[in-house]
Amino acid sequence: MFLFLLKIRGRLKILIRSGLAGAVMIQAIGPMGRFLQTRHQPLLKILRMVGAILGLIALLPACASEPTPTPVPSPTPTRPLVIPNNDNVEALNAAKATLGKFEFGFAPLLEDDATKIVIEPGPEGQLARLAYPPQPANPAEWPAVDSFVLAYAVQQELLQSPQVRGVALGRFGVAAPVDDLQDRVDHVAVWVRFADGSQAIVDFSPLASSFGSLHSATELLTEPDQIESQFAQWREGVPLDLLQPLKVVTKQNNVYYLLAQVLITLDRYEFSLRVHLTQTATPIRPLRLTRGTMAAVEIKRSDYEALRKLLLADGPTAFNQKPELLSRRGDTDPTMQAVLDENLSLLWHLVTKLEHQLPPPDSTPVPTVTPTPTPTRPALPQDTS
Repeated sequence: MFLFLLKIRGRLKILIRSGLAGAVMIQAIGPMGRFLQTRHQPLLKILRMVGAILGLIALLPACASEPTPTPVPSPTPTRPLVIPNNDNVEALNAAKATLGKFEFGFAPLLEDDATKIVIEPGPEGQLARLAYPPQPANPAEWPAVDSFVLAYAVQQELLQSPQVRGVALGRFGVAAPVDDLQDRVDHVAVWVRFADGSQAIVDFSPLASSFGSLHSATELLTEPDQIESQFAQWREGVPLDLLQPLKVVTKQNNVYYLLAQVLITLDRYEFSLRVHLTQTATPIRPLRLTRGTMAAVEIKRSDYEALRKLLLADGPTAFNQKPELLSRRGDTDPTMQAVLDENLSLLWHLVTKLEHQLPPPDSTPVPTVTPTPTPTRPALPQDTS
């Protein structure tokens, strides 16, 4: 629209100039000019009106108000972030500092010369138990702990804080798959309620971030008698029919979880060492054992003593020297296999420290006796008289 008005304005300027020039010429030539002036009077009036209009148009841009510029706000100086003095976080940090560093997993206790693997009666047969020397009542003095002992220590420490209103131990199972095996390993963390009503999940193990891990407990241990009873058992040993933690290894920026198990049947022993690639727990993701591999020794109970003598003669590197003694299954990832090979001495301790027993005499299944059929006597003739 603006370009259109500019074109009209240019053409009218030409017409005005032509009209004014004609008027000057008419005035300069005398009577004939006056005649022409009289004859073209209407045209001159039109030209004057057009000139006045164009003058107004020319003045409009100058008179129009310029748009008000958008004001640019002056930058407000940013105040430095002030982190409040959070008493709850201080209580958790104080508990962690008091507990200090610790070894996670029972590998140091398994390697203790006084440790034995004993066979005990169970609800459905016989069970193996890792029996180590009695440990102190203070978990901070143990050479190694699992998640339960660690959670017990955290609970005892937090209960002394005035910021804490209540503490519960939460237990849940984590799947530990190897091929078609779908076993689970227990993990325990601490659920804390503070005096201000806020809550936190505390897990100081290397399998999780310290505070706020995304754990979901399937069982809450709140009764002191129940917790103390399990701690008393753990001070002397742990059951090996369940997967038990031995060590956590970091290799090539990955976390690997080593687990052990000993299964006893009527006529066989099975010792296994597992390695699982681990997704550690954070506030946005749960603890997961994503992949696994294992090395196992399965042997008849009647052949155990001969195998034990062979292993004792070769020492802790026996399985590295004689890999044919092992059966392997699971993931074949080279790094995972390397972690397993580097820790085969733990499997050697599992096998050689078993206190071997022959099956109890009453455990042999008694064959079912097939009753001898009793000969059927011939029926007596009935008296029909």
